[in-house]
Amino acid sequence: MMISRPTALPPQLMGPMGSLGGKAEVENLQHALTNLAIATQRPQINPGPVTGVINDATMTAVSAGLGLLSEQLPTWAYLALQAAMIAGIQTTAAKDAVASAATQLTVAANTAAVKYKVQAPPTMALTPAGFFAPGWYKTPMGMGLIAVVAFLVYRYVIAPKKAA
Repeated sequence: MMISRPTALPPQLMGPMGSLGGKAEVENLQHALTNLAIATQRPQINPGPVTGVINDATMTAVSAGLGLLSEQLPTWAYLALQAAMIAGIQTTAAKDAVASAATQLTVAANTAAVKYKVQAPPTMALTPAGFFAPGWYKTPMGMGLIAVVAFLVYRYVIAPKKAA
């Protein structure tokens, strides 16, 4: 008995028997590109909203991040993407190449996000303004305050008491 597969189903419902670069692989790629954009602080790599469709924003993000992804991609995938993008990143051939290499691009983007992560600059501590700003004790008023406090400590704490 031979089981035939229906041909009228959308690719999302066909599972692993469906076409390459299905919706789930493209969604994973878009998530990985978003993570790469955040980790490297390069907004041009962000593909925008995750739709599961290879649109112009996804192609622009792949093109912008291809320099970071090249070390993590297999040679065959990198060369296929380069060859497909020669005519332009908005062409159908380029979109098909990204769709067929979506899994490899996802792995490469996640690896690159860890490898090229940029540490956020440390936040500056707020410095107090006014009289007790840094270096207040070097000002004439600061020196006067220190002298008055020193005199009061000597007079009421350290000085010997007079016998009556």
